[in-house]
Amino acid sequence: MDDSLDDENALVNLTVFVVLGVGLTALFLGYEWFWMAFVLGFGVLLPMVKVLTDRFGDDAVPDERDHRPETRTADEPESKQDALDTLRDRYARGDLTEAEFERKVEALLETETPESARDHVRRSRSRTDRDADDATFETDENA
Repeated sequence: MDDSLDDENALVNLTVFVVLGVGLTALFLGYEWFWMAFVLGFGVLLPMVKVLTDRFGDDAVPDERDHRPETRTADEPESKQDALDTLRDRYARGDLTEAEFERKVEALLETETPESARDHVRRSRSRTDRDADDATFETDENA
C-alpha cells in the first residue's frame, strides 16, 4: 500500500487505538457503559476525525510531488500490474516473441526504483557490448 496513505491516516489510527483503549478499560473495570465508548467512538468520533483529516489534512501543506512536472504520457501504464497486463496482451496478440516477452518481464520485475532501472540499463548495455565483441571475434576467426 502507499506510504503517504499511512501517514495521512495517522490521526485516524490513533483515534481507533484511543477508542479501543477506553472501551476495553471500561469493560475490564466493570463499568456498565463500556459499550457506549465503542458506539460513540466508532460511530461518531472516528468518522468526524476521518472527515476532518481528509478535509484539512496534508492538502494545506504543499508536497514536493505537487511541484514536479507531469512526465507520464497517456499510454504509460500506471502500475507494475498494468505493465505486466500490457506485456501479456502483446504476447497473446503475437506482437512479442517468447524470448522478448520473458526479457521484458524480467526487466520490469528488476526495475522497482529508478536506481535499479539505471543499473539494469547499464548491465544490458555492457551485455550488448560484450556480445558485439564476441561476434567480432568469431568473424575474425572465420576469416
